Amino acid sequence: MRERGEYPEFAFYDELQMYRREGRDTHELEGGQKLARYKNMAIKRMIWKMLGAERSALWRRKWYFFIDTDTFIEWDNLLALLEHLNPLKNMYMGSPVWGPTPPFAHGGSGYVFSYKALETLNMPGRGGDEELMYSQYGVNTTALCCGDEALSVALKRKGIEIKGYWPLFNGDPPVTINFGPEMWCEPQPFLFRDLFENAALKIDVQATLFLG
Repeated sequence: MRERGEYPEFAFYDELQMYRREGRDTHELEGGQKLARYKNMAIKRMIWKMLGAERSALWRRKWYFFIDTDTFIEWDNLLALLEHLNPLKNMYMGSPVWGPTPPFAHGGSGYVFSYKALETLNMPGRGGDEELMYSQYGVNTTALCCGDEALSVALKRKGIEIKGYWPLFNGDPPVTINFGPEMWCEPQPFLFRDLFENAALKIDVQATLFLG
């Protein structure tokens, strides 16, 4: 793909794979955070290809959840929310981050896609996999802060905007959450992040959960 030759961040990935093949310590390398921003939307491409595979067990799940490994989900509250929503509508829900670009769902707090939103995002564009930044849906992720922001830009182009449902989706850790009258008796599907006592132990890994 063109992006491999035109964006230097991808050279880090090749170097990382070389280190692994040679049995060298990958902790010696620097630059992983810059590369990590590209994984967000590439995951959406990968899921869509998995859905199209023959006899795929993932075919047409209603909802897709994207969380980090330090995100706690209160499943009863989340499922109670989703049973009132239509997965055949474009739904992109999370804890909003506001900035100069369209507001985007804070990835560390977890966010939800409906099947329809995933389908709309993956509607074919011109140029196929030879299109510049194909894995990023044509968005110049390099110019943005992170993959979460780039995802919002791509969705905005498809006519999809975030729905916050605050405080149902909350980006605060327990020590800073604003417990008060405006939050009493409000359910919390995605409750907290940064649950590790030692932040140095946190691993930047994103998991995807499917619910049909």
